[in-house]
Amino acid sequence: MRLRFRRILVALALALAPVAVSADTPPATYTVVGVTTTTVIKAGPGIFFGVTSTVAQTTVVTCWDNTAASGNVIYQNTTTLATPLGPPPGGLATLIGITCSIATSVVAPGYTVLWK
Repeated sequence: MRLRFRRILVALALALAPVAVSADTPPATYTVVGVTTTTVIKAGPGIFFGVTSTVAQTTVVTCWDNTAASGNVIYQNTTTLATPLGPPPGGLATLIGITCSIATSVVAPGYTVLWK
């Protein structure tokens, strides 16, 4: 019984350990967040690498570690440039999911969220 309990604790500790992220970990995929919308990018643990736009436009882009537009904000920026914006190069580990929204209408196709 005691050994089984210890194994359960070790398994739980490993499952809750932070995701190892290195500076050379490239984004595995991307999702385009529409013109004015809230989009669930990913459900479950992942890595958020940032946001980019193909055209210069002004709006507030907000992303959460959640499957809804609430909770822990992992990224918020008023952006006006067509350049990548986001966390440190290695990314930011998320536990619940990644959800992003655009505050005001922007030029299509919107913004691209880089994640893994």
